[in-house]
Amino acid sequence: MPDRPTLIRQWQMLRQLSASRHGCCIRDLAAEYEVSEKTIRRDLDALADGGFDLVSTTGNRGQKQWRLEGRPEFESLHFDLGEIAALYLGRRFLEPLAGTTLWDAAQSAFVKLQKQFSPDALRFLESLARAVHETTFG
Repeated sequence: MPDRPTLIRQWQMLRQLSASRHGCCIRDLAAEYEVSEKTIRRDLDALADGGFDLVSTTGNRGQKQWRLEGRPEFESLHFDLGEIAALYLGRRFLEPLAGTTLWDAAQSAFVKLQKQFSPDALRFLESLARAVHETTFG
């Protein structure tokens, strides 16, 4: 099993490859993560073996660009009110991830979910959360 720094680097690479419209070359990834090009190739192989749809294209100068192919099933996701509310209220369970890239991604998702509710609906959901589950952190 890969060690923690490897997993973190691979997660960061996935996010970068997902966000990149044209892709990233191995040389740039190696420089960004301060590892060898061979390490980046191993990471790309491991991610592809892990089920991520990595695609390479060759540019005008023969340089390969790698990117994470968009998954059509993600683009067509539709949530009902109960699912949106459950995900929004579940944010408290992710608080132990604070300060990590996963936390940042979750916060971005929660902002999107929050926009689905009016201020009054959000107050109701917060009341509902307190009524359903009382807990303290720390």
